[in-house]
Amino acid sequence: MIHNLRCRCKVHRRWRCYKELFSANRRLYKAYLLREQLDRLWTYKTENGVTSFLLRWIKALRCQRLPEMQKLARTLVAHLDGILAYTRHQVPFGVVEGVNSIIKVVLRKARGMRDTEMLLLKLKWVTAHPIRSTRTLKRFLDMGLHSDR
Repeated sequence: MIHNLRCRCKVHRRWRCYKELFSANRRLYKAYLLREQLDRLWTYKTENGVTSFLLRWIKALRCQRLPEMQKLARTLVAHLDGILAYTRHQVPFGVVEGVNSIIKVVLRKARGMRDTEMLLLKLKWVTAHPIRSTRTLKRFLDMGLHSDR
């Protein structure tokens, strides 16, 4: 009970600081509210819900004259396919970033490799079977999927 009351006081104090800051800079206040609204984008479960939310958010943004937020809106529209794919396959962003970093490591190690089929085979193998021990490294090297350069 006391912990809950302390948390409420902290939130109230933080909001009071925000109000003082926002009264000094109205554009900052508008940008903050739009950003807070945009956080709700990831709560939608259907493609139609995401699309209609994004269109409403962009419509609310138009009359605010915030060029940075308008640039963000253009970026979101450009990546709409990926955002909609998240509604179909809700893979956590950490997993996606992990796979991307594995791909970058394989590409960096494969510099000078001329055979794209071998490179794709390496990527498929590494993403399906991560090398976490010497045993899996030995299995990878025994498969002949490496270059001897």
